Amino acid sequence: MNAPQYPQQYGWQQPYYPPPKPKKTGLIVLLVCTVLILVAGGITAAVLITKSKSEPGPAQIADAGPPDANVLKQRLADETVSYGATPVLDACTVMPADVLVAAGFGSTASDWITQTYLPASVARENATVKGDLDGISHCFYSDARDDHLDRISLSIDQTPFNRLLGDHPIGDEIEGTSAGLKTFSDSEKSGDYDTRILFPDGRTEADLRASNLGDIAGIDTKAAFTKLVDAVAGNLAKRPGGHTVYEFSGRYQGVPLACDLLSGDLFERLAGAPDSGVVEFESNVRELKWKAATNESMVYGVRQTCRRKSTELISSVGLKGNGLDVEFETFRDEDNATRAFSDCDPNSPQRKAVGTPMQVEKVGDGDACAVEIGSPNLIFRMNRTVVRLVGHGEWSPKDLTSYAKKFTPVAKTMADHLKQKIK
Repeated sequence: MNAPQYPQQYGWQQPYYPPPKPKKTGLIVLLVCTVLILVAGGITAAVLITKSKSEPGPAQIADAGPPDANVLKQRLADETVSYGATPVLDACTVMPADVLVAAGFGSTASDWITQTYLPASVARENATVKGDLDGISHCFYSDARDDHLDRISLSIDQTPFNRLLGDHPIGDEIEGTSAGLKTFSDSEKSGDYDTRILFPDGRTEADLRASNLGDIAGIDTKAAFTKLVDAVAGNLAKRPGGHTVYEFSGRYQGVPLACDLLSGDLFERLAGAPDSGVVEFESNVRELKWKAATNESMVYGVRQTCRRKSTELISSVGLKGNGLDVEFETFRDEDNATRAFSDCDPNSPQRKAVGTPMQVEKVGDGDACAVEIGSPNLIFRMNRTVVRLVGHGEWSPKDLTSYAKKFTPVAKTMADHLKQKIK
């Protein structure tokens, strides 16, 4: 099949997620998903996903040109959020996209973004996570287009939420300074770099990592990474307030963000567990384009995912507690969505790769189904948006039949909340 201009899921190539960081061993952070995992929905205030009224018809869509660039924009929210008594340093505020562009990594910043952040402060009585290995804030950029797999991430660890590595070199790290802050740097091979940046208070540590920078042609990657380290350290030294949020632009302007659609209150209602207050957001920066499995016509859309976890799921390193991923795939118009949505079609070519869907009661605007894609998914469509749910932890059955029974009511509840937002 003709590969889409961004790697896709389910029988297409997938978006690349870096492997889970055995924290601080030189691997870049986040998930390796051979399957695109999904994220949860909540409710944003009065923003609507509205259907475009000026898009070309089906015959024209097959030849509608290249996908739109830069449909996801960064914006700084003035509010500084805290986890208990700790003001949180936001990783994407310390390393916004324009810092990567200035260092020579513009292509890395223009394809895919993953962000771990706090949308709002967590009260002291609820801020109970201690010694976690994954940063309280994380910002990750990647470029998986063509033959690229270059990735740059910044993870910020703050006590007591995190356990720090400490003020000493580990392995082959070399001690240095940048912007008045102590650094420890390591390079495993050309194109892969890792620098820890320490605060003198002993309570905050940042970990800047890059891999496969050799995929970027025409730049001295070591010099460019050194420039990036200096820029990030300079921003860290200022201890900036506020936190970075995202918003869609162009033909997707007004599309609510996944982690606004999946609010903490909605997560708690669906999962029956207290929300940790720490969310993970993933999205393409540019519009995606690929061939629909139904008739191989071209379709265009944006894909975003939100993950929420209960406090217990974080504290127990995934052994206890509940989590929910919800993915929202929003297309240019309902026609694009209808042609692209073949997840619940047992005759779809992509089903041969991932299994036969199990039909469930109607949810949203058409067929809904549960299907095994690495783990059970519950999938439905609302107008021009396809929604996919994946549960994690104790509440999520592993077999498809039990999962469909458990998550069909979850999907219905979510659809009821979303119908005023997804038009």
